Amino acid sequence: MQIKRFKAKTVPEGLKRVKKELGPDAVILSTHQLKGKAGKDGVEIVAAIERDIPGRNESIRQGSLEHSNIKQQLTEIRETLSLIFSSKRFLYQLGPDRELCNLYTSLVLQGLKETYAWELLQAYAQKIEPEKTSGTEQQIMNRLVETLKTRIKTVDPFYKNGNSEPLFYSFVGPTGSGKTTTLAKLAAHLKLNRSQKVSLISLDTYRIGAIEQLKIYAQILKVPLRVASNIKEITEAIVDFTELGTDYILIDTIGKNFLVKEHVTDMKKIFDVFPQIQHFLVLPANAKDSDLTNVIRTFKDMPVHSFLFTKIDETTTHGNIINQILRFRKPVCFLGTGQRVPEDIEKADEEKLCHLLLKDLV
Repeated sequence: MQIKRFKAKTVPEGLKRVKKELGPDAVILSTHQLKGKAGKDGVEIVAAIERDIPGRNESIRQGSLEHSNIKQQLTEIRETLSLIFSSKRFLYQLGPDRELCNLYTSLVLQGLKETYAWELLQAYAQKIEPEKTSGTEQQIMNRLVETLKTRIKTVDPFYKNGNSEPLFYSFVGPTGSGKTTTLAKLAAHLKLNRSQKVSLISLDTYRIGAIEQLKIYAQILKVPLRVASNIKEITEAIVDFTELGTDYILIDTIGKNFLVKEHVTDMKKIFDVFPQIQHFLVLPANAKDSDLTNVIRTFKDMPVHSFLFTKIDETTTHGNIINQILRFRKPVCFLGTGQRVPEDIEKADEEKLCHLLLKDLV
């Protein structure tokens, strides 16, 4: 901070000098009268200005980055130590069975949380006779798949049950998870593979280019699309599409950072008006386990119908997918396996999910 004294005949004259020398952002610290000779009185003004020290802001920024990096490293060290200690305990509890111990280690390296890996192997071991716990690696793996399949659930959300009313589905989730592309894939699946009438609504007026992207998909598929920015426009779109005899209405939502709970709250206020809408929570499979967990927790107040995992092809470890299924007990409906529309999407089933976790272990 630079502090300077200014002497002048009058306060206005002194303020002009302050502004000229220190600029409009100067702060007046004090003013007082000066008694001069022969009636020549004046004023003294003390002013200050915050001056940037060359390189200061950059130093602060670098310091902040270093602090963030150190914090991240400490977090990773703590997680590693926790993994080492818990794994040691679990391996001890598994006993002398070398095959099970190796399998436990492999599951953890695949990203499966150590507690789930241990519970899974314990459940597997309890189902067979003690003398039969050993066997070929493939036999053990086959039995493990059967155990895992009893703990995960998948669902086909597109059903009609003889109801002539349309079914509504929204695609919610974090920015960059692939909501718009996934919506287009399923719109094509419903129209081309199931011969259903599909209509689209976009609420994503926030992300640049989102509406244009969906318009292109709608034109290719020759399905109607409406853009809505409030409850009134959503209602009008739903009414119009219902009158057209639509079977399924798919709704694209705003792409924001949903680790910020307020963003979810704002979306929930809109969807509370439409309780008939079921929600797909779209999650990127290549995200960290902790990030996926935090996103799902922010959506806990919304009636999530099922998980939909995208970017399956962009990671080599899929334990974090199984973690979320076991942690939140939600079914999985579809798996996004690439960028191609409409090809790269598959209906989820227990066998596929088990294969994702165990494919590199045999």
